[in-house]
Order: sequence, then structure tokens, then C-alpha cells
Amino acid sequence: MVFGQDKAEQLSRSYYNQGLDRAQIRDLTGAVDKLRISLQFNKNNIQARNLLGLVYYEMGEAVSALREWVISANLRPAGNDAAYFIQNLRADPKHLEQLNQTIRQYNEALRFCREGNDDIAAVELRKIVGRNPKLVSAYLLLALIEIKDGKYSHARRMLKRVLRIDRSNPCALRYLKEIDEATGTTTTVDIRTRDRKRGRKKNDSVDEDLQQNAVQRQTAFRERPAYLTLVNVLFGVLIGIAGAAFVVGPAMRKSYSESANSRITEYTTTIATQQSKIKDLQQQVDASTSSVSTAKGQVADLQSTEQSYDNLLQAYVNYQNGDYESAGDAFAKVDNTLLSRDASEIYDSIKTDLQSQAYNSYLTQGQTAFYQENWKDAVSYLEKALALTDSSSDTDNYEVMNLLAQAYANNGDKDKAIAEYQAIIDANPDTRRAEYAEYAITNLGGTYKTSGSGTGQSTAGTADTADGAQNSGYTDADGDGIPDETGTAGTDIAGAGTAGGNNEEGG
Repeated sequence: MVFGQDKAEQLSRSYYNQGLDRAQIRDLTGAVDKLRISLQFNKNNIQARNLLGLVYYEMGEAVSALREWVISANLRPAGNDAAYFIQNLRADPKHLEQLNQTIRQYNEALRFCREGNDDIAAVELRKIVGRNPKLVSAYLLLALIEIKDGKYSHARRMLKRVLRIDRSNPCALRYLKEIDEATGTTTTVDIRTRDRKRGRKKNDSVDEDLQQNAVQRQTAFRERPAYLTLVNVLFGVLIGIAGAAFVVGPAMRKSYSESANSRITEYTTTIATQQSKIKDLQQQVDASTSSVSTAKGQVADLQSTEQSYDNLLQAYVNYQNGDYESAGDAFAKVDNTLLSRDASEIYDSIKTDLQSQAYNSYLTQGQTAFYQENWKDAVSYLEKALALTDSSSDTDNYEVMNLLAQAYANNGDKDKAIAEYQAIIDANPDTRRAEYAEYAITNLGGTYKTSGSGTGQSTAGTADTADGAQNSGYTDADGDGIPDETGTAGTDIAGAGTAGGNNEEGG
């Protein structure tokens, strides 16, 4: 286990050094890749995490940079440069808010692009790069829009700005290549590219020299007849030795046999010793394999821990910005058992209010989608809301469960709808809610279970709306899609999926 930890730390330091080298030559994308691999092997590599934050900040990703520094400060509260970085970033709240605003505007511009509103997205992106001139992703998206519109000169200018920030950005280089192919021109090559060309020419000349030297050596070898003469002499000597062996062989067989037996015994002993050594080495290999497996398990645990920190930070940021849906989605992915004490305190401090706000947001969105007959989104939001309901609150549970069951039915998921109605029966036995759920299950072609009678079918009468014959039963006077507890008229049961209703004699 110690061997695995040492190996992981060694790999982490190696990738950190590679990331540092790339950052020093402004290959920021390459630096990010190397530093993230370094953190996968050792999440406690404070230098790698702090440098990753600096690289993110240099690329205009202030939120990502702050995330890395906050995690770093939690891992090592004392003597950590991350605290200095955070303090400097927060010292100018106006600038920090401006950076955060550009990130939100970028997300809006991305949404406009996905909706086909490229012109609006381009306007937003120009504002963004004016306020945050280092945001690489904004330049790339704006260049992509310009390429799509055929404005190659504008796109080339945006991409050159990207390369001034991140000299080896693969997306920028690929876009420039596409522009060159479309326009038939060649983008100005920087000094590093020229150096690479010069290096190739130099290497080519070196290869030519080596090839010439090799040819000269082969020619010199063929032009030496003395070697051929020596070979002929040696060949004759070998023939003479073979003839002598054939003549004196019978006299020497006995001696050779005794010597062979002695050597066989010696070889047998050597083989036994070697087999013992091989066995010991195999045991060492097995131990090393076990250590490697342990190290891989530790790396997986570290990745899970890092993901929990990322989700917690994302949930906190979205919570502060009032985006409770995104905050709830990220918060649900946090494994609080992997958090440190300080991070657990943050988790506990926002848990109650965040879940409450997220529940209200999910329920509102689910109701809106439901009444707009957008059943797929209604199911998604209501499932999330149900997961956050308080089991002690029957009213909230019933409202969400009833709407979710109806959404399932209208979305074509009859099995899920029947299961949800059965859950209503189990939670509300011997009530009108249970009777309504029994009727709904029957209309869906299923059977229900009751606490007293096992399985059964609905025995209630049917309403004849054409004749106007109505018994006092279920009503939906407030139009919320949930049958009222009491009432004296009406046959509408929301979500029953039929024109008729289940009517009983009112109490």
C-alpha cells in the first residue's frame, strides 16, 4: 500500500512538472490537461491545484480558478498561496462580479447558438470579450460564428487573440486550418513554427550525413579482400577440426559421456535453484500487482472525492445566484461522507434551505409543464420534487404524487402511473384519495391492492354525462388536477384518461 502511494505521488509530481513547463511557454490547454492528471494521482498536490487555478484564471475562467483555490485552501488551511489568490480576487468585488457576469453571459450566448440565434449570440460575445479579454472560450465561439457567416478575416483575428493567450490551443489551430483551406491563403506562421521548420531541415541534413557515412562504411567493407581470404582460411581450419573429431571420436566417447553426466547433475541443481528464485520473484510480482490495484482504488476514491467537492462548489455558486434547479441537481450528486469537516459544515448550512427552494422550483416547473401538456418535462420535474418531499407532509406528497401519476399516464408510462397510484392508496388508506386512485388504476387496465381486501377492481358506478345523471362524488372545483376531498357535484377526475368519471354516493 505504501508502495502504491509513493508511486501515485511520484506520478503526480511528474505531471505537475510537465504542466508547469507548458504553462511557462503559454501552452495553457496542455498545462490544464497535465495538471488535472496530476490531481487524479494525488488530490493533495497543493502546488498542482494552485497552478491549475492560475491557468484557469489566465484563460478567463474565474469561477473555475476560484473553485480550485477554495478546494486547495480547505485541504491545507495554513501556509497556502491559495488564500492569497482568493483574497486578491475578492479584494475587488466589482471586478469579480464583472467576471461572473461574463460567464453567465457566455452561457446565454451558447444557448442562443443552440437555438439558432447566431446574430444575437455574436452581439453578446463581443460584449463579453470587451469585459473579459482573456476568456478563450468566448473568442472561440465568436470565431466559429464568424466562420459560419463567411467572415473569415474577423474569425482569423479572433483566433490570433486566442493564440496570444494560449499558444497551442487545438481548437484555434484547427479553425485557422479550416479558414486557410476555405480561402486558399496561409495564416502567418509564428516564430515557434519557423523554428520547428528549421529544426526539421537541420535534422534532415543530419540524416543525410548519417546515410552517406553508412554507405561509405559499406563500400569500404566490400573493398577489403583480406577479410575474404581470412574467411577462407578459417573455413579450411574448421573442416580439418571436423575430420580429426571424426577420426578420434570413438576413443573419446567414454570421457565425453562421464563429463556429460556430471554436467547434467550440475544443470539439474542449477535449474532447481533458479526455480526457487523464480518462485520468490513471482511472489514479489504478485505483491506489486496488489499494490498497484490498491493504488488504482485510491485514485478512484480521490476522483470521487474531487467530484463531490466540484458538485458542492457548483451547488453553492448556483444557490448564491438563485439558480435553485441547477443547485439542486448538483447538490444531489454530493457524497457528504467524502467531505472534510469544513466542507461538511458548508453542506449542512445550505442543505435545508437549498432543498426547500429546489423543491418549490421543481414543483412550479412541473406544474407549468403539466398544464402545458409537456408530459416529459412534467415527469422529470415532478420526480425531482417527489424525491425532496417531506414524508410527514401528506398534502405535499399527495399533490406531487397525483400530478406525477397523471403525467406518467399521459406520457404513455402506464406501469409507472399504476405504481404511483398504488403508492397513493398505500399512503392514504380508506380515504377518497385512495378511492380516486383505485378508480384511476382500473381505468388504466390494472389492479390495485388495499390493506383490507387484497387485490380488486373498482366497484363504483359510472357517470352518464350525456343523460346529465350525476351523483355526488369527486370534483375538481379549483382546476388544479387534484380531486377535492368533499363536494356535491361533478364527475371530473383529472388524469383519469377517459371522458367518464367514477361517482359514488356522497357522504
